Amino acid sequence: MESLKNVDITGYQLEIMKKEQFIEGSIDISGEFIKNSIVVFPERFIIDPVDEQRDSDLFETFREISRRVTLIAGSLIVRERESLYNRSYVYHKGRMVGYQDKIVPFNREKSRITPGRVIKVFSGEDLTFSVPVCYDLDFPFFSKISSLNGVRIIFNPSLIRRDFHEEWHQYMVTRALENRIAVLSLNSLTEQFNGDSVFVQTYVEDDGVRIKKTNFGKERRKSVSFSTGNINDKFTQRHEEDPGIYSFPVKKINY
Repeated sequence: MESLKNVDITGYQLEIMKKEQFIEGSIDISGEFIKNSIVVFPERFIIDPVDEQRDSDLFETFREISRRVTLIAGSLIVRERESLYNRSYVYHKGRMVGYQDKIVPFNREKSRITPGRVIKVFSGEDLTFSVPVCYDLDFPFFSKISSLNGVRIIFNPSLIRRDFHEEWHQYMVTRALENRIAVLSLNSLTEQFNGDSVFVQTYVEDDGVRIKKTNFGKERRKSVSFSTGNINDKFTQRHEEDPGIYSFPVKKINY
């Protein structure tokens, strides 16, 4: 069972930028972060595809940031041999502990992005989470399988066009409510997308489950706090009562 301690989470609605812009000071890595918190970036916030060897300076920046926090580095288009992946890296204490590849490419991505084949479940410091990339969370399978494997909060790096924010928020509320979990979906402030990230947390009131929703609006940086609070019994009850059968490969990563 998860601890009831509070976890501080900071989302950055970063504009889409060149790698060099990010490295040269988009974020003051020495002073902005709450120590031991979780920091989340949006989907594809670096405009060009990257390579782990060629772009080692970018990955070194991620490692440096993660010396003080757990970093969910949004997602990047990553070139690996002859394939491209839409990949979200997770860093902790100065090292990369794992990554999640986007499983369901969206629209034009289908012609060039290789889909991921496994759901990664990350566990460390009394918290278990997963990182579906954008469109992956439109479908129930990712959050259902995640929560069945102990996930209590989902981090969802996204790029959502400004004219679809209402529908996007409805998806996030649904995923949180149907699984009795929390969801943070993090968008970019670039004009086409216009921020408006959302954090949804579930809690119990009068023996029913309610949601608390926090909108980021156009704030570039916003912090929220997560706790499993009084939802533990409802989380367990939901999975005991759900008669559905959900299947997808899962890999558990402890850090």
